[in-house]
Amino acid sequence: MSKIFCWYDVESSGIDPDSDQIYQTATVKTDENLNVIEDSAKNMIVRPRPDVVPHPKAFLTHKIDIDLLKSEGDSEFVHTRKLQNEFMGNPDGTIIAGYNSISFDDEMVRKMFYRNMKNPYDHEWKDGNSRFDLFKVIQVVRAFVPDILNWRTKDDGSLSMRLEHLAEDNGIEHLNAHDAVSDVLATIALGKIILEKRPKLWQSCLDRMNKGLNQRMLSVQRPLYHISTLHGGVNANGSLVLPLIIDRQNKNKVICLNLRHDPTPLFNMSSEEIQYYLFNKRENLPENAPVIGLLGVQVNKQPMIIEPPLDKENRPIYSEAVLERMNLEEEVCLNHANMILEHPNLPGLLQRIQIAMCNDLPAPQDAFSQLYSGGFMDPDTNRLRSSMHNRNQDGTSFLIESASVADRAS
Repeated sequence: MSKIFCWYDVESSGIDPDSDQIYQTATVKTDENLNVIEDSAKNMIVRPRPDVVPHPKAFLTHKIDIDLLKSEGDSEFVHTRKLQNEFMGNPDGTIIAGYNSISFDDEMVRKMFYRNMKNPYDHEWKDGNSRFDLFKVIQVVRAFVPDILNWRTKDDGSLSMRLEHLAEDNGIEHLNAHDAVSDVLATIALGKIILEKRPKLWQSCLDRMNKGLNQRMLSVQRPLYHISTLHGGVNANGSLVLPLIIDRQNKNKVICLNLRHDPTPLFNMSSEEIQYYLFNKRENLPENAPVIGLLGVQVNKQPMIIEPPLDKENRPIYSEAVLERMNLEEEVCLNHANMILEHPNLPGLLQRIQIAMCNDLPAPQDAFSQLYSGGFMDPDTNRLRSSMHNRNQDGTSFLIESASVADRAS
């Protein structure tokens, strides 16, 4: 066997991974050329938990029959085990993939696994597994080769990257937007268009799953393209950034300077001042407050960092067409980079920036919300938790399968 993709999508009661639950998960497996593997499609539904109040728009969006969920859905506990089995077990590894999955679906699944006694991370890396988000590839296509797809223009002049719009405008059958099965099939078809038209770009985006490669790219202080919705649709979701220093709290995050913005205000600010301007909303800041162009790039979240090609003398070549789409001026951006790199006390400046990027939040009190509030669980704890999914010798399930995860100590 070779590495396969497990494409998936979830529909849920809302968008908060801590307080909402998954109602439907669809999975479809493909080979590396995105050909669907026969009989691989699964559509799994989940019984509503009594402690979860759905967001008013949830059922209006996905239109799932709540009576069907109640009568035929698995408990969340059982669904967790079934989904993990879909994600794992391929000898050469599985690429768990979706559309905007790293920001939403993956978080919903992690929190569900955590609540229901499964390791929340194993499926993302163990046995050669990895994760991939086609939405990030779409952003790269928008920035570098937009002509390979048809796009819908939004009111602000930017191009829509909604799956249902891209599917419809590119001749992809998408009968029921926000139905998990329909969304997965549309995602695969969209990915196949990109793979066939730009195989090198596709491979480059696959390479971004490699955390070590991303760390090496971000270890050298030179301007790189960074593609992210952080930069705004009107800027083709892109900018040039300069890697600065590793984040103090998260070794997988590299603090970068957005070269769109003048770094001068940083030079005379304390860490507290930088933090004030960085983490407060613009509407809450004084008029004419400086823009602090700092951002974190996480090497383990498939960051779309692109090295510009080099000329014969190893000088970077920045495409005029790409810079124009991003509303950037090459000379201005490179000047901003030099201003930082030539700062007379660069180590001191980077230390202040590193301290400023620490944003300590109180640990949540609810046990179901504490996945990120401490370190990783030790192996013994993980084994004990996982053992609750084992079955007794007579074939009956542990009592927890008929209980609600809402049962909490008062």
